Amino acid sequence: MEQIVNGNGVLRHNTVRRLTPVECERLQGFPDNHTKVPFKDKPIEDCPDGHRYRALGNSMAVPVMRWLGERVVKALLPVHISSFSGGRTSAYMVKLLEEKAKAEHFKLKHIFMDTGAEHPKTYEFIRQVVKYWNIDLTCLRLVINPELGKANTYKIVSVDEIGHDLQPWIDACSKYGTPYLSGPFCTRTMKLEPFERYCKEQFGAKYHTWLGIRADEPSRLKAREGVSYLSDISEFDKQDITNWWRNQPFDLDIPEHLGNCIFCIKKGVNKIALATRDEPKLAQHFLNVINDKSVRTVKRRQQENKIMYRGNHSLENIIMMYADKEYEEISGTIRGMKGYDSESCSESCEIYNCEDNE
Repeated sequence: MEQIVNGNGVLRHNTVRRLTPVECERLQGFPDNHTKVPFKDKPIEDCPDGHRYRALGNSMAVPVMRWLGERVVKALLPVHISSFSGGRTSAYMVKLLEEKAKAEHFKLKHIFMDTGAEHPKTYEFIRQVVKYWNIDLTCLRLVINPELGKANTYKIVSVDEIGHDLQPWIDACSKYGTPYLSGPFCTRTMKLEPFERYCKEQFGAKYHTWLGIRADEPSRLKAREGVSYLSDISEFDKQDITNWWRNQPFDLDIPEHLGNCIFCIKKGVNKIALATRDEPKLAQHFLNVINDKSVRTVKRRQQENKIMYRGNHSLENIIMMYADKEYEEISGTIRGMKGYDSESCSESCEIYNCEDNE
C-alpha cells in the first residue's frame, strides 16, 4: 500500500519508492512511454526499465531547454522597433506587430517621437492605443544643444506628458531658424535623430525598424537596410484601414488635413488654409512661435521671410490668400486635386522621409 508522506513523497512498504519511467518522462517533458522502444530484438513491451532510466538520466528537461533556447534566440536577434507616428495606419501596424511578436516570439518596442505640434486629438488617440491595447510605448522629445555644430539629444517623457505645446519646435527654431519645403530639417531634427540616438544607445546596431507605410503608397516604399514596412505584412490600402477602424472601440476623430503636425510644411497650401479655419487658436499660437524673436535669423530668403510652404508662401500669406474663400470651396479644391488620395501630402510623416527630401 502506498501513502503520501507530508505531501513530499510516496511510501511503499515503509520505504520511499522510486519514480516510474513514465513519471520520469513527464518530469523531463517527454510524452508517456517516449523511451519505451524495441531493445536487442525484443518487442517494445519487453523494453527494460533500466535502459529507460539511463536514457532519461542522460537527457535534459525539454521545457527548460526550450525556455533557454528561446531567450538565446531573442538575445541574438535584433529588437524590432515600430516607429509609431500617431495616425491610423501606423496604429494598425502597431496592432499587427503586437500579434506577430507574440506568435513569432521576438522582442518588440514601440516609439513615438513627439514634436509638440500634433493635433490635441492625435495625442488622445495615442493614449487610447496604449490603454486599449496595453502596449509599452516609449515617447521621445528633442532636447536641443544651442551650440551650432553640436549634436542634440532627447528625453523620455510619459504618454501623459506628450501634448500640443510646440516646445520642440520652439527649441529647434531657436537653433536653426524656421524649416521650409526644400529644407525640412524639422523631421530630421525632431524625429529621426532622437529615434536613432535612442535606439543605438539602447540596442546598439541590433535593431530593425518598422514604418507604417501601406502597399498603396509605392513611391514611399524605398528599400532600406534594416527597415520594413506595414506593406510587408499587410495588403491593406487606405480604405481598408478606414474600414478596419470603424469596428474598433476608439478612433482618430480628426479630418485628414489636420493629421501629422497640424501646420506641416509638406502639406498643400489649401490644406494649411483649411487647418487655420478649423483651428484658429492653434494657428495663432504657431504664428507666434515662428515669428518670435527667439527664432534664429538665417540669411536665407525663405527663412528671413518665413517662407515655409509650397509656392513660396508663408503662413500669413496663405491665410490672407484664402481669406475670401468659403470653407466648402477650399475643401472642394482639395478633393478636386485628389488631396485626400493615397500618397497625398498629409499622409504620415515618417522618420526616413526627411532623407528623401533634403
